[in-house]
Amino acid sequence: MSMSAKWIVALCLVQLLAGVNASSELTSEGHCWGPVKVAGDLIGFILITTATIYIGFKNATYKGPSNTERNFNGYKEENMIALFINLFASVAYWARIISNAYCTRGFIMLTHLRYCDYLTTCPLLVLDLLWNLEAPYKCTSAGLILITLLTGVACSIVPSPQSYLWFAFGDIIFFYVYAMIFVIVRSRVAFFVARAKNEMAIKAMYYIKFACACFFLIWIWFPLLWILSPYCL
Repeated sequence: MSMSAKWIVALCLVQLLAGVNASSELTSEGHCWGPVKVAGDLIGFILITTATIYIGFKNATYKGPSNTERNFNGYKEENMIALFINLFASVAYWARIISNAYCTRGFIMLTHLRYCDYLTTCPLLVLDLLWNLEAPYKCTSAGLILITLLTGVACSIVPSPQSYLWFAFGDIIFFYVYAMIFVIVRSRVAFFVARAKNEMAIKAMYYIKFACACFFLIWIWFPLLWILSPYCL
């Protein structure tokens, strides 16, 4: 188990904030957003950037089990996935902040094309979670999440009623993938809970279980966010 379980919790919560922000409409000032959304972007940028720096520092200074071997030869590269998740999310927030500062559309893929930034962060988030749990079908699950998000991008681009057809198709994939990952994660968490004997392992399981609960409770609401987005909710 790596330390990234704590950051999975933080990223899930901030990604929900990003989803709500991304669903809001532009104000009458052209391409400028209102103060609530600006504040949300700034808070999200600060939190995510801080997490990125912290994860990068902790991983870069890891010296192995003995705490004496710099650039530990047995280091697992997959522990850096959490850094890329947070870094890309930070870039997405930065793009929105710059866009608002100059009242332009900015980098459209990250400022006005909803769910496009999730094409990177969400598959990596799933990959990181399953890798931490030493679960099977890591890349398969991440790939399916990518396809699900592509349907979400399609929903935001095409006009009605095509968008609702894309939404229905995407929901079929979404709930299948959701159930698949839920079953895998539940079995792996149960396995580690059964193996947790000492106090440190038991404490680590609290983080993992809370992270998994946040992961599944938040993601189930994303279809509803798409339905409410025309109403700026």
